[in-house]
Amino acid sequence: MTRPPFIEKKIYKQAGLRWVYLAGALFMGLLLLVGAVSWANQGRALSESGTNLGSIDLYNTLTEQAGSVERTAGENPFGTLPEADRTTLWTLFGEEWESLPVEERQFTTVHFRSPDEAAEVAEGLSPSGAVLWVRTGPVSCRKVELGADVNRRVWQMEELLQFSAGEPVADGRETDSKLENPSPVQLFVIWKGFPYLLICVGAGILSLGFLALALRIPGNRKEPSRE
Repeated sequence: MTRPPFIEKKIYKQAGLRWVYLAGALFMGLLLLVGAVSWANQGRALSESGTNLGSIDLYNTLTEQAGSVERTAGENPFGTLPEADRTTLWTLFGEEWESLPVEERQFTTVHFRSPDEAAEVAEGLSPSGAVLWVRTGPVSCRKVELGADVNRRVWQMEELLQFSAGEPVADGRETDSKLENPSPVQLFVIWKGFPYLLICVGAGILSLGFLALALRIPGNRKEPSRE
């Protein structure tokens, strides 16, 4: 039994649409895989050697511009930070520093695994640096209180190449207004995994949608021949 031409055209059109939907499902599946792998590997771009180079650059700069300098393992003033790689205590020596108490010629550097993680921690500082909100999960954080200190200055630098660090991200001379804990919604939106989550969820939904459309198209079933 032969089929009318319009039936043949409809069958070819359905077959073409099926392949388009299957290709869309495959593409979105690959996008989901790439997003998941990128999400799993975030924060690993900065190697240990790269972090050490930053300390070497700062040591050389201080030696050239400030005289003798000593560096030892330091204590993070904000306590344990998952993003922090290590903490270094720097002490300046020389004739121009001898008249100052030791605590006034010391400063601390906290090294992070990547500039993005350092920026996220800096965003949690209050204007005076007396309070830091430390993220503990996608929608949760803990509050670290150091107390007021007019001599506190906090800088954020991606590269430790200049002795002049510019404007601090927190200054002890600033006054903190009424501080409130960030809401879960605020924390979730600025969470560094949020873009990856959107990509993975969106790609997964679209991949399933394309697959469902491909399966809904009826197959090219041959009708039994009639003699």
